[in-house]
Amino acid sequence: MNQQTLELTFNDVSGDLASRYAHELRDMLLDATPDIEVERERDKVHAQDLGNILSIVIPTVASIATAASTVIIAYIRYNRTSVKVTRKDDGAIMEIGPLKDEENAVRALALFLQGPKDHKQDDHIQND
Repeated sequence: MNQQTLELTFNDVSGDLASRYAHELRDMLLDATPDIEVERERDKVHAQDLGNILSIVIPTVASIATAASTVIIAYIRYNRTSVKVTRKDDGAIMEIGPLKDEENAVRALALFLQGPKDHKQDDHIQND
């Protein structure tokens, strides 16, 4: 089974809030599907928090990508925040939020998580 390694960061929030968001979203992702690995990383080596960046290893199976995408999109919509998701293998970046159209955002993120098929290098989802 192919896997995709991703980095998720929260945009425009304080370090403390990003750390809390990373903790909560990590737990939600692991509850949603046991097939992914999620670890918190620090953006600064000497930071005292547990990390405000999520490193996610996810199988490129559509159902798992959709489950993870649904959790991520619901979380950022609930918290009225935005995130940057970077695919580690090819460096492609997707910026997500703030959201109004959750269904299309889930679909777009699920495709992005599955890997570089025919997607543009940089995608941006924002529904103002």
